[in-house]
Amino acid sequence: MRKNPILKKLFLAGVLLFSVGCTPGVNKSVQQDLRPTTVVQTSSVSQPATVAPAAVPEESKTPEPAVKPADTAVKTVEKAVAKSIPILMYHSISDNPKNLLCLSPKRFAEHMQHLKDAGYNTITFRDLEDWEAGKPIPVKPVLITLDDGYRDNYTDAYPVLKQLNLKATIFMTTGFFNQRMNLTEDMAKEMMGSGLIEFGSHTVSHGDLTTQTDERLHSEIIESKLELESKLGVPITAFCYPAGRFNEKTLSYVKQAGYRLAVTTRPGWAELSQGVHTLHRIRINGDLTTEQFKKMLP
Repeated sequence: MRKNPILKKLFLAGVLLFSVGCTPGVNKSVQQDLRPTTVVQTSSVSQPATVAPAAVPEESKTPEPAVKPADTAVKTVEKAVAKSIPILMYHSISDNPKNLLCLSPKRFAEHMQHLKDAGYNTITFRDLEDWEAGKPIPVKPVLITLDDGYRDNYTDAYPVLKQLNLKATIFMTTGFFNQRMNLTEDMAKEMMGSGLIEFGSHTVSHGDLTTQTDERLHSEIIESKLELESKLGVPITAFCYPAGRFNEKTLSYVKQAGYRLAVTTRPGWAELSQGVHTLHRIRINGDLTTEQFKKMLP
């Protein structure tokens, strides 16, 4: 029997319609669920205020660092005209309890940390020239001085000063350069290059200036300045009397050499009434505790 061609066409059309209606992936709701994730991300970025951040489980959060990064913003330092200024006198930063000129590195670090925490502003003798001129200087000023030029000023004091960003002045005895227990010229240049360390003269041989001849005074006071300027390439404007000893002749040579300021070992805060070439200092002995230091400089 021959098949009716019309019936055959109707049968094939019905099968085709049934197949299209049942094919997976054509359903409209399924198409919406499979939209690319980039569409969602673009929407959330364009409207940040309306999209709440996903909660992060506590165990997966990145812990905050123990030490927060330092604030690199430039801070304005308040200034005022100062009546008196503490000039601290250190020597060797080393462990030697039998020698009062030696302060342990641990205690030195504690002293410096206290100055930082208490809001003191470390300045140099170049800054002190403004003080001499009656100009405002940073409030709560303090000068940190280290006499003689011991090598531990570089190995033990300098790292602490760098870490806390504190300034200091080293009074160098030029004849001690490159000796085993003292600074080398390269160490001095490195410290000065940091912008934190200033150098002043402490004579050539650290002798008693009150007993020297004129020729010797010229060498100890004037030539030591010239030598430092030659080695370091900067003007030297501050002087320190060995053992604090001086007389009128000594003073005349210090002024003749062109030093703007000079310090003694006379105790107390520095004041202009003392004379800018005979300023007092606060001696820091090796047996001074940190608590005592804090009371001296609250």
